[in-house]
Amino acid sequence: MLRLLRLRVFSLWALVLSGGCQESVPEFPTGVMNLMVRYNQHGRHDDAIRVAQNWLSKHPEEHEMRAKFDEQIAVSFFMKVPKDASHKEEWIRQAISYYDDYLWVYREYHVDIVPQYAGVGLEVAGDLSSSERCLYYGRALKVFAEPYDKYQKTFPGTPNWKEDSLKRVQEKFDRAGCK
Repeated sequence: MLRLLRLRVFSLWALVLSGGCQESVPEFPTGVMNLMVRYNQHGRHDDAIRVAQNWLSKHPEEHEMRAKFDEQIAVSFFMKVPKDASHKEEWIRQAISYYDDYLWVYREYHVDIVPQYAGVGLEVAGDLSSSERCLYYGRALKVFAEPYDKYQKTFPGTPNWKEDSLKRVQEKFDRAGCK
C-alpha cells in the first residue's frame, strides 16, 4: 500500500514538473503547425485549435501567420463535424469565423496569402451544412469572383482555377435550389 502511494506521489510530481498533461506551445510557427497536424491525426481537434490560439495570443503582431493559423484552425473545426453531428452547424460557424478573419487579415494587412483558400473553406462549409448551405455557397462565389490577379501565378498548373471554382460552386448553388 505504501509503495502504491509513493508511486502515485512520484507520478503526480513528475506530471507537475513536466508542465501538466498538455505539450507546451512551440516557439516557432512550424512547430505549431506540426503539433496541430499530430493532434488532428489523433482526433484531438480541440488541442490543435488550442495550440494555435495560444501561439497567436503570444504573437499578435504576426499577421501573416495569423492568417495561416486561421485557416488551419478552421480546418480543425471542419474535422470535428463528422465526429460530433449534434454540434455540426456550430463547428461550421466556428470554422467560418476563422475564414472571415483570414480574409480580414488579408485585406487589412495585405499579407502574402491566397484569399481563394477562404473560398474553398466556404465551399466546404456549404457541402457540410444542412441549414446554411446557400449562404456559404453564395459567399464562396463572391470570394472566387473577387479580383486577385497577383495570385494567378500561384496556380500555374491550373490556369483556369478561378473560372473552374466559380463554375463548380455555381453548380452546387443551383443544385441546392439557392437563389
